[in-house]
Amino acid sequence: MVGALLVDSPIKLLEKLKYEVSQKSSSNSFPELNAVRDAYHLREWIWHHYLEGQVVMQQQMMGIEGNQQDWEYFINNQFPKFQILKELCNGSKHFILRKKGQIVRALESGWDNQEWDTLPWDADGFYVELSDSSVLSISELLEAICDFWDQLFKDHALI
Repeated sequence: MVGALLVDSPIKLLEKLKYEVSQKSSSNSFPELNAVRDAYHLREWIWHHYLEGQVVMQQQMMGIEGNQQDWEYFINNQFPKFQILKELCNGSKHFILRKKGQIVRALESGWDNQEWDTLPWDADGFYVELSDSSVLSISELLEAICDFWDQLFKDHALI
């Protein structure tokens, strides 16, 4: 696989993701937006680099021989908030916000946000409100998916 700017393997993309997660800022969403895309695309990179056509590795990781759809199902079951990550990633590609899925709106704390003062949390950063009215920290979501990918790599000796 030919990568961009020396990011040419899932391991390198995981390193980039860890770096981006470490660069979080309460006033600049760019590192988190980059991390969202990398965290989401690791799913595809791992499939093509390690699992596609590799029955033994598929069985070792997923517990079954399967295809890319089985891999996606496995990831969604192992990390249930992956669908939120997918919505954020897809939303980063489109100018017009589509009103379907779990995300109702994105929120930014601080910076004289009038609405922020009425919400039930007290930390600067970026959040999404979900259809069940809960609020999810993007930083916490990214830290969790980074830990998930890191553990998957370690559990299967991919690092």
